[in-house]
Amino acid sequence: MIQTPPPDLLEDKPVRLWGWNVVAPVVLALGVGAGTLWLAPAAVGRETLSWIVAVSIGLAAAGLLAAATAHGALRRRERDQRRAQALAAWRADASLDDSLDDASLDSGETVPENAPSLDDLRVLLHALEDAAVLLDSDGWVLAANPAAVAALGAAAAPEIRWDDETIWPAALVLERLSLPGGGAVIVGRDPLRERLRTMQLENMDAMAELAGAIVHDVNNTLGAIAGYADFLVTDLPDGSPQADYAARILRAIDHNKSLLRRALSGSRAAPVDMRPTTADHVLGSAAAELRAALPPDAALSLREAPDLPAVPGNAAVLAHGLALLGAELRGTGDAALGLRAMLWDGTVNPAVAPAGWQVHAPLLPRRRPHVMFELRIGVAPRPIPALRATLDPLLATRNKARQADAEPPPALTSVARWHDGGLVVWTHPAEGTLVRLFVPLAADPAPRVPPEPKPEAPPAALRCHVLVVDDDPAMGDWLAISLERLGCEVAVCESGGEALEIVMDEPESFDVVVAGPSAGGMTGPALIVRLKALRPELSCVLCGEPAGEPHVGAVPADLFLPRPLNIAGLTRAVATFAPAERSR
Repeated sequence: MIQTPPPDLLEDKPVRLWGWNVVAPVVLALGVGAGTLWLAPAAVGRETLSWIVAVSIGLAAAGLLAAATAHGALRRRERDQRRAQALAAWRADASLDDSLDDASLDSGETVPENAPSLDDLRVLLHALEDAAVLLDSDGWVLAANPAAVAALGAAAAPEIRWDDETIWPAALVLERLSLPGGGAVIVGRDPLRERLRTMQLENMDAMAELAGAIVHDVNNTLGAIAGYADFLVTDLPDGSPQADYAARILRAIDHNKSLLRRALSGSRAAPVDMRPTTADHVLGSAAAELRAALPPDAALSLREAPDLPAVPGNAAVLAHGLALLGAELRGTGDAALGLRAMLWDGTVNPAVAPAGWQVHAPLLPRRRPHVMFELRIGVAPRPIPALRATLDPLLATRNKARQADAEPPPALTSVARWHDGGLVVWTHPAEGTLVRLFVPLAADPAPRVPPEPKPEAPPAALRCHVLVVDDDPAMGDWLAISLERLGCEVAVCESGGEALEIVMDEPESFDVVVAGPSAGGMTGPALIVRLKALRPELSCVLCGEPAGEPHVGAVPADLFLPRPLNIAGLTRAVATFAPAERSR
């Protein structure tokens, strides 16, 4: 049977404006007036004025008290009426709902089974990092989390009517979310996390550019040393100690140039083949790699998540990154490993951990739904500096490049960035290490378009020596980076005089010269004319049209590439000009 609300909440009770609401102010006014006369001995002889002052004070006090008492009574009455109306409306809806049986009505269930209760909403509200205010269907404030109270003060206090004209802090971005059962949640989002992510990405790019510039400068110096060492090997007698020393210098230079190239490759954005993949596929592949790398008796738990939506990504890259990091952090002990995946809606800050946990966030995820891959290592965590060296793209690839001659695998931070996701690591002295890799969900599915045919790629492993001459350091470095990715040995100089001196001293050291429109003291065409006079067989590429020389037909360049440069065309040209014995 339906439980009826208490009769005293449903009946229309008038507000009582008599009784103590009136008697108390009058009695208090008389007392105040009498006290005023008694405390004013100086007013003797001026009785009329004293009485007027006393009566005025009494009436003012009575009016203020009566107004405050009536205001409080009206507020209590309005609140009771709202509660009674809500309960009566529920009874009306429940009586018309055929899906509710007598047992459910007798049990007092007032909301659908899957609808969150007010207490659940309050708990969820307090878990949010952003300022949030919960409103009912009539616009009254039900709850506000600490961030909203700190930002709005009394405007976010419960049991008051919400004002849409409330002034929020300028840094917050407002969003109003409607609730299914009526009411709304007003969220003031702080864009600090997005700004922090942007700063992290910019810092990675800046570090990569700095490392690239250092590598190019070191390669130029090593190239000069290698040239003179090669002269020594050629001029010194075979079998002499001096010739052996020179040969050792050449081998050390070749080894270190290869090491620098491999270490730098980890900081560059690599093209990743993205296609829809499931979390179970990634977890299964990572578990298989871990079982192959760990001892047979190693404990590894896998919690599947078949209900999670697919994400756009590269399953092999994701699984390989998780497996490598898990095996590296586990070490040679007997710690247990755990893998699982879950859905993360983007509202809770992943960099906020419970007490006792330390957080290292190389790359914060964006505020949108992600699939979160979680790797748990139950062993004493590494110190934060050592953990940072394991996750940093440059430091991780450098350390791995020193251990093997092959191209090092990318750090998990690079994997997260390639997928436009995030990476957060929690550590606890007793609980171990918790690695969370975030991969964003796909946007609304778009109609499939047949892929365009890819242009013919240049050979992937060129073994030719290229001299880049351009007085613009940024352009020279960009050309050197692009050619080094193909395996070319690149030297960069910023003046034509330096280039001519290098070619005269080492006429057989370079196969191709790539000249810009201006070469520090002379134009690119003038430099190519002088280089062809020294070495007619030297292949020369002119990149860009020099100012004041619109006609480059008379320049003896083997190829002219207008700006903006097409790096694919340049690399194909270099592959064409490379000697056959070196390009193999």
